[in-house]
Order: sequence, then C-alpha cells, then structure tokens
Amino acid sequence: MNLAIALERMDGDADLLREIIDIFLEDHLGGLKELHAAAEARDSVRLQRAAHTLKGAAGNFVAARATDLALQLEQICKGGDLDGGLALVAPLDQEITRLADALRLVREREVA
Repeated sequence: MNLAIALERMDGDADLLREIIDIFLEDHLGGLKELHAAAEARDSVRLQRAAHTLKGAAGNFVAARATDLALQLEQICKGGDLDGGLALVAPLDQEITRLADALRLVREREVA
C-alpha cells in the first residue's frame, strides 16, 4: 500500500483517510465473506461483484497486489472462466487480510 499517494488522492485530508481506513477495517470481513460465499455457490456473477467491491476498497490505499488480484478475478469471471476465478479467491483473501493487518497497525500507531 502507499498511504502517501492515498492521502494525496484525498487532497491531503488526513481525517478523511483515517475515516476510509476505519470503514475498510469495519467492512473487509463482510467483503471476504461474500467472496467466499460466491465461490462456494459457484456463482460467477456474484464472485465478479465481490471482486469488484474488494478492488475498489483496496484501490483506496494503492494496494497494488490486492487490487491486481481483484481485477484479475473480476475479468476472469466476466470472461466465463469460473474455475480460473476460483483459483484466485485464496490469494485475494490473503492480500486483503494483509492489507487490513497493515492498516490496523497504522491506526494503532496513531493512538500510541
């Protein structure tokens, strides 16, 4: 992630960045739950939507690996390759979880 670029995209508004971080930390587990539910249901449209949502959330923080994986998953599902999409669910989950862990550390350091 690149919080300097994220802050720049928010016109230097640190309060807004903190708010976006907090929203991500509150919502990311729901996004991952939806991702896994869509995969379990083998629903490519739902999987594509879940990937799109996670892509936007990760993109706020310039989290390239998570964003790229979500984009790949979205495009693969759009192209009709459900099995190819399913192969990206676990790596995307890992990247979103890593991003959440890193953002949690950022918020904890601000409090300390």
